[in-house]
Amino acid sequence: MIRSSISNSEGARERRFWRRAAAAFVVALAGYSAVVAVVPVKPTTFVTQDARNAAMAESFVLGPRPKIVLAGSSLCARLDAELLGKEVGNICFAGGSALTGLDLIEAVSAYPDIVLIEANFFYRRADPAFVAQATRPVSSWLKGRFPALQVANEPINLLLSGLKSLSPGAQRPDPIAIRRAIEQRLSDVSERPSDGDLAAATALLARHVDRLLSHNVRIAVLEMPVADELEDVDATRRPIEALARLFPPGEVPWFRWDRTSAVETTDGAHLTDDSAAKVASRVAHFIASLEAEPRSAAPLQRLTRALDRTAGAAASTPGP
Repeated sequence: MIRSSISNSEGARERRFWRRAAAAFVVALAGYSAVVAVVPVKPTTFVTQDARNAAMAESFVLGPRPKIVLAGSSLCARLDAELLGKEVGNICFAGGSALTGLDLIEAVSAYPDIVLIEANFFYRRADPAFVAQATRPVSSWLKGRFPALQVANEPINLLLSGLKSLSPGAQRPDPIAIRRAIEQRLSDVSERPSDGDLAAATALLARHVDRLLSHNVRIAVLEMPVADELEDVDATRRPIEALARLFPPGEVPWFRWDRTSAVETTDGAHLTDDSAAKVASRVAHFIASLEAEPRSAAPLQRLTRALDRTAGAAASTPGP
C-alpha cells in the first residue's frame, strides 16, 4: 500500500514535470517566434549547404508570392538578394538545377510573372524528395505560425551570419586553390552530360515551360559566368548549346555576361561575393528591361514553336 502510494506520487510528479516542460517550450517558442517576426533577420551564412537550400525553399513556400523567380543551381544562389530587388525570389539550390525549382513552383501553385531559368546546370535531375519535404502541409502550417521553427531562424545560422558580418571584409580567394579547383573540374567526368541526359532534361524542361506558359508566365534564360578556363569546355558549352536550341536567344530573352568584364570565382564556377554583387546588379537591370516590355502574343507564339521543335528533336534523339 505504501509502495503504491509512493509510486502514484512519483508518477504525478513526473507528469507535472513534463507538463511544465511542455508549457515552458511553448512559451519559449512563441516568444522567440514573436521576436524574429518583429525583428526579421535574413541569415547569409548557414551551417550546411542543405540548410541553405531548405531556408530558400521555406522562404518561397511560406512567404508572399514573388513577381519574378530565379530557378537554378548554386551558381545563381549567391546573387545578392538586396541588389536583385524585393520582388525577386531565388530558388536556386546548391547541387540541384532549375528543374527542382520549377517542381517547387508547381507544387505550391505559386506562379510568378517571370521565371528566369539558369542554363548552366539545367540537366541535373530534379529532387522530388526535397520538394515533398519543403511542401509538407503540417510542417508548413507550423513554420508559418511559429517562425522560430524555420531553418533561417535557427540560432546557429543567425550566429554564423552575425560573425560573418563582423569580419573585416571578404578575403581574396587563393589563386593556387582556385587553379586546383579548376583542374579538378576539367578532369571531373561526372559533370559531363551525355547526349541522352541533355535530351531527357531538355524534354522535361520543355514540359515545365509549357505548363508555365499556360499560366501566362514569361520565360527568360540566365547564363551565369564562370572562369575563362571553363567557358569553352564541353561540360560548360554543350548544356548551353542544348538550351539555346530550346530557347533560341533571338526569340527568348537571354542574360549573358559580357566576357570582356572580368569576374572572380572561388573555384572556377562559383562567384566571389564582390563578383556575385556585380552580376546581381546586371541581372536586376535585365529584369527591369523585361518588366518594361509590353506583353504580347508574339513571344508566346515564338516560344511555343521552339518547344514544338525541341519536342520533335528529343523524340528522335537516342538515349545514353
